[in-house]
Amino acid sequence: MMIKKINSYLLLTLLFFCFAPLLCLAQKSSVDLIYQTDSYAPPFYKGKSLNPNQGLVSVTAIPELITSNGQKISNNNIIYTWKKNGLVVQAFSGKGKNTLIFRGGVPVRDSLIEVTAVSTDSALSASQSINIPNVSPKIIFYENSPVYGIMFNKAISDTVNLTTDEFSVLAMPYFYSANTATDPNLSYTWSINDQSVGNQEQKNSFTTRVDTPGSGKAKIDLQINSKALIFQFLEKSYNIIFTKQ
Repeated sequence: MMIKKINSYLLLTLLFFCFAPLLCLAQKSSVDLIYQTDSYAPPFYKGKSLNPNQGLVSVTAIPELITSNGQKISNNNIIYTWKKNGLVVQAFSGKGKNTLIFRGGVPVRDSLIEVTAVSTDSALSASQSINIPNVSPKIIFYENSPVYGIMFNKAISDTVNLTTDEFSVLAMPYFYSANTATDPNLSYTWSINDQSVGNQEQKNSFTTRVDTPGSGKAKIDLQINSKALIFQFLEKSYNIIFTKQ
């Protein structure tokens, strides 16, 4: 009797190890989503370029549909159904269409993206969703030192105590729909103590000079606006305290 039980256990164990891989293969149906935007971030920025208001977003589905014999179904044999905020996006749905492209609309809100990937024989399917938030642009000021160059290691705080007669700043925009910091689509407006100043030789650079003796405080203000996308705008300022003998 004991021998029969042992044989039964051995048989069950053998069957498990023989068929478990096949069961796993048959159940391996998944799809991942990744996205990228058209927003700008400086080359030294280590994070992901975030999605700005009214930004252009590309979402790509990476399916993993494995048949029971271990073969991966090719993208051309997968039918995708894309949804944005619960509504099917017909133009980007269909056979082999693993990418969804859209621009954020008005009113500004996060976008819930869903995709279902189904093999053409309907044997395998997988679904996934992702919430893509909107962010407002940012402006960060850096000192442009005549000795050390642009000091990207330390952003300028609200107040700068001027120790020389001249102080140069480089403004870097983050998360605007642009290719470069000086993209033609970006409009820069600088002002001192609320008085607008003329165009700068390099529009994202500003130099303050103290030519006469005295002491005081100056507010430097910058507005960066997208010429095409009205919800991509920001205003930021810093103060300079100076003393000249």
